[in-house]
Amino acid sequence: MKYVEWDALRSASWALLSSSGSYTGHHHDAGGYFTFVKCETGAKLWCYLRPKVESGEIVSDMNTLVDIIADCLDTNSMGKHAEPVSLVLKPGTILIQPAGCIHLVYTLENSVFTGGHFFMLDGMHFTEVTRACAVATRTDITNAFHPGCIRSLCRIALSIIYNHRQSVLRKPFISLARMLVWSDLYASGDISSKEDPFLYNTESDLELEAARAAVELVLEHNNIRLEDIRPKDLMHREWLASTEAGADWRDPGTETLAVPDKRDLFNAFKGVAL
Repeated sequence: MKYVEWDALRSASWALLSSSGSYTGHHHDAGGYFTFVKCETGAKLWCYLRPKVESGEIVSDMNTLVDIIADCLDTNSMGKHAEPVSLVLKPGTILIQPAGCIHLVYTLENSVFTGGHFFMLDGMHFTEVTRACAVATRTDITNAFHPGCIRSLCRIALSIIYNHRQSVLRKPFISLARMLVWSDLYASGDISSKEDPFLYNTESDLELEAARAAVELVLEHNNIRLEDIRPKDLMHREWLASTEAGADWRDPGTETLAVPDKRDLFNAFKGVAL
């Protein structure tokens, strides 16, 4: 690997200097990233919009979640379908925020915050939900643009080989596999344009090819066919089967998939130049 998008490095670690009174609109962080922040000085009010749902309402139908999130983004119906939950972040406070959390931030005092964005293999179902919602609602309510997002997802898949894992959680891994094998379906402003040489090069295609080979081998090793996990048309909000949602879509579950011998994984993408 010779080339890494500047965005992949910048998004992993940053500092935010804010004046008292500054604020953001409601948004979720782009690309399906998780976020961590630490208050170094000053203070901020961090407000989440939590969808109002009855217990079990989104257990079996993930489409309901897309509808609720879409309603949360509509200022005319926001109060009807979402309720605010607020936190005050003071010096020393560290906040870890899952992907897809719709939030607003108000700066109470002149402040300096440090933080970064990250992916995690066991949280890929959160990332899939966020990316699919952005497509299904046709709404990019984010505060950033992450052209290197897809390559970061590729490295999550490839890390399975180098970390010598013997098993992975089934539900998050299936989400990762879908986002890689059918990456175009989940694209919402994060895949580099082939027309822009500053954002794209052929190494991106090669890395995606290797990542797809790795996840497909794990699926084959566990007798899972691609057609069994294929996402449906995201624009019709049928993108995640209820069997994958489980008892709670936020819960990664305990069912695992066995990871084949690393030599088989290496052979799966032998000849792919990285």
